[in-house]
Amino acid sequence: MSAEVSLVIGPLEVGTLGSAVLLGCSLLQGYFYHCNFGSDPLRRKAFVAWTIFVNAFHFFCCAAMLWSLTISFFGDVKRVEALPQPQFSAMATSTAVMNILMSGFYGYRLWRLSNSIILPGFVAISTTISTVVTLYCAIAALLYDGSTAEWFALHSWVIIFSVSCEIAGSLVITGGTTWFLRKSKSWALRKTVRQIDRLIVWTVEIGLPPTLCRIAMLILLVQYNHTDLFLGPYSLIAGVQANCLLAAINTTIVWRKKESHVHIFPTNIGTELAGVEIHVAESVRYDDQRNQFGSQKTSHTSFA
Repeated sequence: MSAEVSLVIGPLEVGTLGSAVLLGCSLLQGYFYHCNFGSDPLRRKAFVAWTIFVNAFHFFCCAAMLWSLTISFFGDVKRVEALPQPQFSAMATSTAVMNILMSGFYGYRLWRLSNSIILPGFVAISTTISTVVTLYCAIAALLYDGSTAEWFALHSWVIIFSVSCEIAGSLVITGGTTWFLRKSKSWALRKTVRQIDRLIVWTVEIGLPPTLCRIAMLILLVQYNHTDLFLGPYSLIAGVQANCLLAAINTTIVWRKKESHVHIFPTNIGTELAGVEIHVAESVRYDDQRNQFGSQKTSHTSFA
């Protein structure tokens, strides 16, 4: 009995601890945004606030479920195996909402970067499928009286398909953005190439963590489908996505100081890359009659 209980409480305890750390990081990033982006439009500020709120709600759902398993259900193995359905359903719903926020944010930028609806359309379809399946599982788990692990074992193929769609959507976002940024280098000015390389590195660093969490969850679902080990990585996904979103927004501070603008064009000649603008930071030294060592004039640029 103790072994069965540990397979439920252990992963959730580790995931809740990780979610607490990720919530603290997201709050720090939110404070950084508040201090440096006061001139942003209201919709961008609302998006940041909503991201932090969903992440905080997700953490409290994880904490409430852990409290029920360790305190309220103490000594009742059957109730522990069944999991607290309301808390679990709320955690699944908040994870689905965070996935919509992240997919919409990056899908929109992928559309503006590629000037095509093919890849963003694939991202939208995969996100819709995973959201519908997640909400279905949340409602079904709320109504199911038996063990949650047994229910997931009976419907494992649906959950595995949903997680696979999420992984495919994340890979398309990261790979597609990286690909179009790399192709833009052929039309960029020489001084702009380094800036694009930095954007490519940041895209990979921000896009891969949610994918790795889902891959870990998929492996646990396939190998240990009769247990609740998947709760570990699953409880981390929303926090990881929130921090990736906020990091993507906050890194634009490097490009926000506008003085000169350099436009990047896609591979098809004569068509400007809609909505993508890279502002190059450059330093030019010039001699001054009053200063024999010269002075430095710097112009900063940004990426929108």
